[in-house]
Amino acid sequence: MKRRTLKKQIPAVAQLLFEPARNYVLASARVHQDILYRYEREIEVRIVELIRLYLVLDPFWPHRRRWLDGLSEDFCWERRNRAVHGKGELFWGHWPEVGREITGLCFTSDIKLCRRHGVEYIFKYENGNHVRSCYSQPWCPTRV
Repeated sequence: MKRRTLKKQIPAVAQLLFEPARNYVLASARVHQDILYRYEREIEVRIVELIRLYLVLDPFWPHRRRWLDGLSEDFCWERRNRAVHGKGELFWGHWPEVGREITGLCFTSDIKLCRRHGVEYIFKYENGNHVRSCYSQPWCPTRV
């Protein structure tokens, strides 16, 4: 797929992150824990979709030789100051050698909701000794 086409897909996929992130941020203390877990899983699915697009565009990521498995089961989510912060591992495997061990990268996620832009995010992952990041437009002061 062409780079231009992938770049055009990013805003649409990012907007799919808005609804579960908003529900998670605005959930009160009375919301059942199972509902909060569902919001977290929805956020994780959207993040993996976004990261896939960014990694194909990243010249340092060999996307033809690696596939993304997803985020770790013990990925830790935290809500504070009308934002969602996550920390854990992003797992990937080798395409030609599917039986090989799956590798985890240290991964962090910061998501904020904005009235003007919808959702704003910064995803950071460590690839070896290098920290790489993917992000939306600059942080806006008009958050929901």
